[in-house]
Amino acid sequence: MFIDTGFLKNDIIQLKLEKTVEGNEEKDWVPAYHFAICNNEGTKMGVCDLRIGHNDKLYYGGNIGYSIEEEYRGNHYAAEACLLLFKLAKKHNLEYVIITCNPDNIASRKTCEYAGGELLEIVELPEDSDMRELGETQKCIFKFWMSKIRLINVKEVSMDKVMQFRESFLKEGEKSINGSRGLHNYEEYTDWINLVKECEKPNNKLLGVQASTYFAIDENEKIVGCIELRHSINENLATIGGHIGYSVCPSERRKGYATNMLKLVLEEARRLGLEKVLLTCDADNIASRKTIVKNGGVLEREAPYFYLDEQYYKFWIYLKNER
Repeated sequence: MFIDTGFLKNDIIQLKLEKTVEGNEEKDWVPAYHFAICNNEGTKMGVCDLRIGHNDKLYYGGNIGYSIEEEYRGNHYAAEACLLLFKLAKKHNLEYVIITCNPDNIASRKTCEYAGGELLEIVELPEDSDMRELGETQKCIFKFWMSKIRLINVKEVSMDKVMQFRESFLKEGEKSINGSRGLHNYEEYTDWINLVKECEKPNNKLLGVQASTYFAIDENEKIVGCIELRHSINENLATIGGHIGYSVCPSERRKGYATNMLKLVLEEARRLGLEKVLLTCDADNIASRKTIVKNGGVLEREAPYFYLDEQYYKFWIYLKNER
């Protein structure tokens, strides 16, 4: 089940295979690759490994381990190794990878953040964990989704794909598609795309502010979500709606897409020169609240707001260091 790993290199480092280890179901061991982390001159700077599969033990131990020699630390070599190992994980059809570290290991936590990890939780190790014999009691659990997405303007997507995306929500009984410029209201593609084009104009009469609407596309060219960025907000949007709205296709949820979509559109907001953006979400939409917080969202106030008898929260994401 092991494959050639000669492709695991970039302009900074290369991973040289040292050994592979077969899995052992009785011991809950999964197959694993072990590598030397080398610079492009071949000097060994550390080691890393990738474990192929998931089980209860790996949730605490992780799919990836790494260590960098002291003299080579501080250069993101561990993170670069992780990014290369993600390519190998994808070839083994892993939907996600877990990396864990001790809570007080600041360097490793920064490595996980640099590599794009999502901190799920800080947990107590099970009493029967082998790691307790090493004096360890807690682990930070970072999750990395292997699916990558990009944002493209909705005008670049075919009518058939757009309407299939719309239908994926309606057949699940969902009545609205946030961040789609009202796609759920339009049975005719032409009517909807004309609305999108009008709202892209500054000071338009429909929305009142300029807006850019995007689809999130995965590596298989499938639409997995939509997101809209309003270049400014008026009184109505300041009350509810804010600068950004988004939705993920029902079949693609809980895969980290919303977090990545928001992260990508925040980069566009920075390019537009926005210093902060407002997002609102229903008080009972826990998933959306987590997505916003992961991207730096700060709750405007602890108590929810009310609009048409519905409760919602306001979050600000500051796009500059100072606030």
